[in-house]
Amino acid sequence: MERPYATAESQLDGKPLTIEDTRHIADARVLPETVENLILLGKALSKSLRYLEAIEAYSKALALNPDSPEALRLRAGRYLSTLQTERAIEDFRRALETGGDALDCRYRMGLAFYFQGDYEKAMEEFSSVLFLADPEMEIALIYWHSLASLKARKDPSFLHREVAEEAVGHHYSYREGVSFLKGELTEDGLRKRAEAESCDMEYSMKMYALHVWKESRGKKDTLLQDILKRNEYWFCFSSLAAWQERRRALRGSP
Repeated sequence: MERPYATAESQLDGKPLTIEDTRHIADARVLPETVENLILLGKALSKSLRYLEAIEAYSKALALNPDSPEALRLRAGRYLSTLQTERAIEDFRRALETGGDALDCRYRMGLAFYFQGDYEKAMEEFSSVLFLADPEMEIALIYWHSLASLKARKDPSFLHREVAEEAVGHHYSYREGVSFLKGELTEDGLRKRAEAESCDMEYSMKMYALHVWKESRGKKDTLLQDILKRNEYWFCFSSLAAWQERRRALRGSP
C-alpha cells in the first residue's frame, strides 16, 4: 500500500499504533484549531483508518461548536467503526434531532444495536427506514434485518422482497447473502463465490451471512476466524460484526 493504515488491533483492541503521519495528516496538524481544520484533520486521520484519533479531532471541533452537524455525523461514524456502540447511538440520535438524514442515521443505529447484540432493536431501526431506501440501500437493510431476525430467533420477514440484481450497485455481496438466505443459492455455491473473491470486504459479507445461518441451525463453524484472517477491510460492517462476536465469545458473553 502507498500509505500506512491502522490495524484493527490498534483501533479495537488497545494495541499500539505503529505508523507515522501521512503528509496530509502532518499538514492538518499544524493548522489553527478551528472547527473546519479539525474536521479536515479528522478526515485525514480516517483515511489512514486512525479512527480513535479522528474521534478526538471531531470532539475538539464539537467543543468549539456543539451544533456542527458535520462534526457530529463524522464522529458518530467513527464511534461505530471502533465498536463504541453506545456513543455511536447517542451521536446518531443527536444528528437525527438536528435534521440528519433518517436513512443514514437509523441504518447505522441499527448496526450499532446489532453489534451490541440487541437484535430486536436493530430490526426496528432497519424496518423504520426501509421505505426510504433505493435498491442499493434496500438490499443492505434486508441483509442486516434478516441476520438480526435469525439472531433473535424471529422470522426474517423481509426476505420476500425482490430487489433486481442490476439495481444493487456495489452491494452485490449483500444480495448474494440474501439470495442464499432465501434458498436461491446453495451453501456450497455461496462459499465458492466467497472463496473466489479477491476483495476481503466482499468475502466477509458473503461468509458472515453463511455464519449466521449456520449458527441459527445449531451448526458450529470456524467462519468468524476465516473472516478475521482476511482483514484488509476490517472496518466493513460484516467484519466488525465478526470481530464483536469473537470478542463476546472470548468474554463468555451471550
